[in-house]
Amino acid sequence: MSSDSRDPLKKDFWGGLFLTGAGVLFSVGAWLHYPLGTLVDMGPGMFPMGLGILLAALGALIMLPALVRGGFGRLAVDGRSLLAIAGGTLAFILTVERFGLAVAVLSLTWLSSLAVKRLSTVRALGLGVALTAVIWLVFVYGLGVPLQLLAWNLR
Repeated sequence: MSSDSRDPLKKDFWGGLFLTGAGVLFSVGAWLHYPLGTLVDMGPGMFPMGLGILLAALGALIMLPALVRGGFGRLAVDGRSLLAIAGGTLAFILTVERFGLAVAVLSLTWLSSLAVKRLSTVRALGLGVALTAVIWLVFVYGLGVPLQLLAWNLR
């Protein structure tokens, strides 16, 4: 088996390991810091605990083929992609309360799109507009999360 054919296994192993670790951390954090309640009367920790368990299980399922086939060698990390996605996440965090959901999602989408060389700026911003609409419909309109679509809070 050539090294090129084993590369997807490396990505599956390391990606699955990351997801499993993140899921375990979220579950433990929810268990330690929030009351879980019962299945009939769920507390604030039940949802993050459940999502953490689900994330850990999915990570283990992703990692399983690599473990069976032995594809868990060293993985090269693309610095450009890592910086673009981290920068997009940071931009969202810094802009969502000050400038609103639309600016935050557009900045997140545009900066994260820099990780992919074949995605144009126009398509990235179009994706950002579509994501903003879906997020607003689900979270603000549907679930009542108090986020402004556009804001100008310079605190």
